[in-house]
Amino acid sequence: MLRVGILLLCLGAALAQDDHDHAHCPDDDLICSEHAKCVFINNHFACECEQGFLGNGTHCVDIDECIVHSDSCDNDATCTNLPGSFKCECHAGFTGTGFRCSNIDECANNKCHPDADCVDGVGQYSCVCKSGYTGDGFTSCVKLEVCDTCGPAEVCATDAAGTQSCICKTGYSNSSIGCVDIDECAAGVDCGSKGHCVNTPGAYTCACPKGFTGDKCELDINECSSGNHGCHTDAVCVNTGGGHQCQCKTGYSGDGTVCVDVNECIDGSARLCSSHAICTNTKGSYTCQCQKDYIGDGYDCLSTNFCKKPDVIG
Repeated sequence: MLRVGILLLCLGAALAQDDHDHAHCPDDDLICSEHAKCVFINNHFACECEQGFLGNGTHCVDIDECIVHSDSCDNDATCTNLPGSFKCECHAGFTGTGFRCSNIDECANNKCHPDADCVDGVGQYSCVCKSGYTGDGFTSCVKLEVCDTCGPAEVCATDAAGTQSCICKTGYSNSSIGCVDIDECAAGVDCGSKGHCVNTPGAYTCACPKGFTGDKCELDINECSSGNHGCHTDAVCVNTGGGHQCQCKTGYSGDGTVCVDVNECIDGSARLCSSHAICTNTKGSYTCQCQKDYIGDGYDCLSTNFCKKPDVIG
């Protein structure tokens, strides 16, 4: 009779849960969570969270299986949490239950050109024209002529019989991997005594030091005649081997790139003026002019007093 009574109590608890979305246990008037059930354990009633929920029975929280990685979804599937459970859906390009996913072979029903190969991808496919053909692979693949297949280091050649072939360009040599650049610098090309050899694809150049030019850097650049000297307007440009010099003109001082007029009247360099002359500085020079009562060219000045007649006494 005791067992029958317990069963009746549990049935009543189940009916109460259906009526109020909560399980009511007869013992101690327990009110279970809507995600729990009333169970009889160790001679008393208790609330137990349903599968997929965690808590003490009166309060139950959904377990996110996707976050705690308790799901069993395939690596190529997406896990979506549900109340008390989860679901697995295969990624685009895959098929299966979500717990097991396999790649969909799009190439099985591809529409590539007959002269193209299908390349399967994840959720897609591509069509690539076969070797010797060119096109988009889907609607066109046109057979290439011999000369259409020449590489960037090759040129098309036609022999006397009209047969075409691809041969290496000048500056390249044939090898097992195709046409490779010839390093003319390593081969000892002559760049003269001043030039430095620099290898380039299919050719080379001779890098010249400053002030020289030419195929082998054999020509001096006359900076003075080219106007590329930077000398001051009051200086003279003097060309030298591989360079030039700027020299201030007479009557000026400086380094040649900057020239300042020399005041000969002040610095004492106008010694040629007569002691009876006035020195006047000019741009790049000076002038000498005899003082009043003196005549001459400024360098030699004579007194005009010798021309005066002596006073007559009588």
